[in-house]
Amino acid sequence: LNYLLAKSEPEVLLVPILKLLHDSQTRQPNNKYMLLIVLLILSQDAMYCSNIHSLDCALPSVTWFTDRILTNITVGSLAVILLLRTFQSNLRLQDNFIGDNCLAVLANMAPHIKQLHPYAANKLVRLFELLGKRAEHLALKCPGQEHMPTEGVGADAAVNAGT
Repeated sequence: LNYLLAKSEPEVLLVPILKLLHDSQTRQPNNKYMLLIVLLILSQDAMYCSNIHSLDCALPSVTWFTDRILTNITVGSLAVILLLRTFQSNLRLQDNFIGDNCLAVLANMAPHIKQLHPYAANKLVRLFELLGKRAEHLALKCPGQEHMPTEGVGADAAVNAGT
C-alpha cells in the first residue's frame, strides 16, 4: 500500500477504480462495497488526497463519463463527482454501508480539496439542497419534534430523511 501511495502518478491507480465505481451503478451492491473500501483506505493518506487535487493530476477529458463532458478536471474532482453521484443514487436504495462510506471518503478528502471543478461544486451544492429539502419535509411530517435528532448524522440521517 505504501508503494502505491508513494507513486507520483495517483491517477494511474485511481481513475480505473473511479471508472469501475461509475459502471457499478447498475450492478450488485457488493461491487460498490469493495470499491468504496479501497477508496476509503486510499483517502486516509493526506499526501495522496493532496496529490489527486493538484493540477499536476488533471485529466484532459474523461470519455467514459456520460453524464456530462468533463475536460481539464483533477482526479480529486472526478472522485468527488462520482462519490456524490453514488451517495445520491443510494438515497433511493437506502444502503447505509454505501452512504456511510461515500461520506467517509469525502470527509477524509475534504481538508485537501482545492480547485474543485465547477461541476463537482455544483453537484455538492445540489446535494445539500436536496438534503435540506428532505430534512424540511421530515420536520413538517413530525411537527412535535423541535429539533432534528443528533444521532445518525451522515448517511443514516440522509437515508432516514428520504423515507
